[in-house]
Order: sequence, then structure tokens, then C-alpha cells
Amino acid sequence: MAWIVLGVLDVARKLEDLVVWQLASEVAKRVLEISAANAIRREYKFCSQLESAARSVPANVAEGFARFKPRDLARFLRYARGSAAELEVYLDEAVARHWIDDSEAAPIRLLIRRFSACSARLTRYLESAEPPNLDT
Repeated sequence: MAWIVLGVLDVARKLEDLVVWQLASEVAKRVLEISAANAIRREYKFCSQLESAARSVPANVAEGFARFKPRDLARFLRYARGSAAELEVYLDEAVARHWIDDSEAAPIRLLIRRFSACSARLTRYLESAEPPNLDT
């Protein structure tokens, strides 16, 4: 069973317990919703890259969590933040090309920023953490 210590008494026993994963999943969900319903769909290669970056954010969090070590999760959180930054660039381009409205992109950008801040804080903690002794 995977575990990540979140604080003095909080332990994430499953991926869904992590707020950072919840945010990442919401980012992916929102991007997939707008890519399915807009003119962006006609731009196959761009849409594929946008969707791939969106899926990569929660996937990297999940992969790091499944490795069972705090420093591994920290490394994969950095990968997820990279994918989130890539996603922001794609959203900006989609707005600039009038494939989506800024009103659709703005809430996703906000979620990306929340995810990035949350994952940066968790990364700092994980890089200094030692695995707890669960035998006691």
C-alpha cells in the first residue's frame, strides 16, 4: 500500500487523498471538456498535444505516488508542473488563434496555478522528509 505523510497526523493512503492530484485531475477534466466542444478539435495535431499535456499532469502525480518514496513523488511532481506549464502555453495559443475564448481558458489557468503552488509546497516538504516508520 502506498503512503505519503502529509503532516503530523495526515497520511495519504490512496492517490485520491492528495489535494495535488485532485487539482491535477480537475485541470485535465476541464481541458478535455473544452477540447471536445470547440473549434480546436479541427486542429488535430495541436489538440492532440493539448490533450496529452493535460493528461500528463495527473498521470505524473499518480506515477510518483505509486513509487512509494517521498523523493520519487517529488521528482514526478516536478514533471507534472512541467506538463502544466506546457499546457498553459497551449491554452494561450488556443486563445490567440481564437479556437477558444479567454473566458474558457482563464478558470483552467487559475487551476494550473493552484496546482503548481500546491505541488511546489508538497515537493519542498517531500524533499526534506524521511519515510515514516510504520512498524511502531
